[in-house]
Amino acid sequence: MFERHLGGTIFFVRPARWFAVLVLAMAGAVACGSGASAASAGTIRDAAEKTLASGSAAFEMRVVVEGSEQIPSGEITATGAASYAEPRLMHGTFDFGDIAVGTIEMIVEEDFAYMRGEAFARLAGDDATWLRVDLTSTDATAQQLQDLVSGQNDAAVLLYYLFGADGDVEPLGTETIGGVEATGYGVTLDLDAALERVPAEAREALGLNLDEFTDGGIEHVLQAEVWIDDEGFVRRLVLVYALGEAVGGGEIRVTTDLSAFGEPVDVEIPSNDEVVSLEDVAP
Repeated sequence: MFERHLGGTIFFVRPARWFAVLVLAMAGAVACGSGASAASAGTIRDAAEKTLASGSAAFEMRVVVEGSEQIPSGEITATGAASYAEPRLMHGTFDFGDIAVGTIEMIVEEDFAYMRGEAFARLAGDDATWLRVDLTSTDATAQQLQDLVSGQNDAAVLLYYLFGADGDVEPLGTETIGGVEATGYGVTLDLDAALERVPAEAREALGLNLDEFTDGGIEHVLQAEVWIDDEGFVRRLVLVYALGEAVGGGEIRVTTDLSAFGEPVDVEIPSNDEVVSLEDVAP
């Protein structure tokens, strides 16, 4: 995660747009478990499709950054919930720990994002006031902040990666995740194949995300680990991917747990007296 300074304000732009990047164990690191049922790559794609069709999910993420010359090593955690269908709605709290400036809170409602925390205090006036960003704006500052709620930070994009499941599936056994038993599978994700398979409305967002993978020297073929419950929902996604020299090398490991499928995203949109618009305060 890069720290950038803009008009005295620190904010964050991730290599290959991270937040919600999901699942994988490196090829040699996937341990073979017992007790998993037979499955195919189609099982993985079907689970992604069913999870998206639920309309929403709660998420818990743990991101570990290691070995980069440009991104400080450390851990980022996040909790929240997101819709997978229109209208777009997401609420999350992200704790950057030692990597960057404290905790930030974000809300996305259709074409607007609301952000608050120490990273935005100089623009918003304090860390309790929300900074409102028009996600359709062509302003340079707005476009950079859009990175925080797009690409892999868009909860649906994570699941669209799984449309690229191909080849043999390796059983990893079973594990209890959030009180629910899930079966794990190791599988190859071909993200270019995923781009061809996803619904037309998701193709542009995923395509832009893959362009950033290319810019960061990140391969489009990954080995993935996916945990699916008895109802066919994706419960856990884990991804480890190497960063290219352009973003300082090293790797990012992300574990994402999903739950509360189909439940309403419970978030209160900030009122006008709690908000400062970016267009009014950006330099």
